[in-house]
Amino acid sequence: MKHTLALVLMVFGLVGCAINPPLLVDLRKPNAKYGDWYYSKFTDEFNGTYLSSMVQSKDNIGVLRVITNIDDGYNYLIYENGDSYICAIYSNLMAQTIFKDRNGGEFQGTYLFSRSDGGDSLIIRNIKGGEDSFVVQLNKYDELIIRTSDDCGNVVDKRFMIKGTTHLRPMES
Repeated sequence: MKHTLALVLMVFGLVGCAINPPLLVDLRKPNAKYGDWYYSKFTDEFNGTYLSSMVQSKDNIGVLRVITNIDDGYNYLIYENGDSYICAIYSNLMAQTIFKDRNGGEFQGTYLFSRSDGGDSLIIRNIKGGEDSFVVQLNKYDELIIRTSDDCGNVVDKRFMIKGTTHLRPMES
C-alpha cells in the first residue's frame, strides 16, 4: 500500500511539473534594457538579493515588475496601475488581459492578483511556468493590455509594450 501511494504521488508530482514547469533565471547585465524590459539587480540587507525586469505603461503611469529573490528562489509579479488605492474587499482581484504580437496573434486571459498591504499594487505570488502563465505570455508577446475592476467600481486599463523577454523563462522540455 505504501508503495502504491508513493507511486501515485510521484506520478501526480510529475504531471504537476509538466503543467507548471519551474522558471529559470537568465542572468543579465544589471541596469540594462532587453527589448522593452529594464533589468536591474538590487540587495536588501534584510531580505537578500533581487533581480527585476520592469516595464512602464504607455502613459508612464503604470508599472509591471517581474521579481526574483535569488536567496529563496521565490518569483512574483507586481502590477501598479497608478491608482493610489485599489479597493479589494477580500484582498484579491481578477485582472483581464489581452496579449498581442506583431503578427496579429492574441491571447486573452484572466489572472487572480492579491492586493498589497498598502493597497497601491497587485501581486501574483509564486509564479510558475505553465503554458498559460503570466510570465510565459510576457515573454511570448509584444504588447499587453490589463484591465482591473476593483470592488469600489474603479476600472483601469493600462497598455504596455513588452517586446523582448523578462529575466525568467520556462524550463524547456
